[in-house]
Amino acid sequence: MDARIGAQEIKEDDFWEQELCLYESKCLYNLKENVKALEKVYESIEWRRKKSNVQTDNIYWLAELVLRLKKESEYKKCIGILKEFHVESIFPLHEYWHHGYIAIFNDRLGNKDIAEKECILALNFAEYKNNSLNNSEPKRILGIFRNKEDTIYRKLLKIKSN
Repeated sequence: MDARIGAQEIKEDDFWEQELCLYESKCLYNLKENVKALEKVYESIEWRRKKSNVQTDNIYWLAELVLRLKKESEYKKCIGILKEFHVESIFPLHEYWHHGYIAIFNDRLGNKDIAEKECILALNFAEYKNNSLNNSEPKRILGIFRNKEDTIYRKLLKIKSN
């Protein structure tokens, strides 16, 4: 088989492009190339729009990256993207991330009422316990976390206490 033909076939199959851009963004962030990291995650979002049946955690990485980089100008855009791609999930962690990031962005934008409502939803998902998880004692007892020291959780508790 001609290697060039195989490479063309792979290139034409853009099934993995969304995830590739997501991982490139994470690598660029780790290399402190923040502008390129943000560009790559937005490229990943565009691939998601083209291939809506393929879903990754790119919307949550976008939100996390924007918060880490303190890109206030991107907060409203992130809320829009989170809402655009939100489909109720059977995974409590996805719902936690969705509502949690929306709460944090709205809190920082001064939309306290929305932030509080989203915060409550996120914290409810953080406490989610599923008794059908027979093989996962920690998840049955602790919900979706083994410990509750993640950054989002601490920020949500701060919003709740205000």
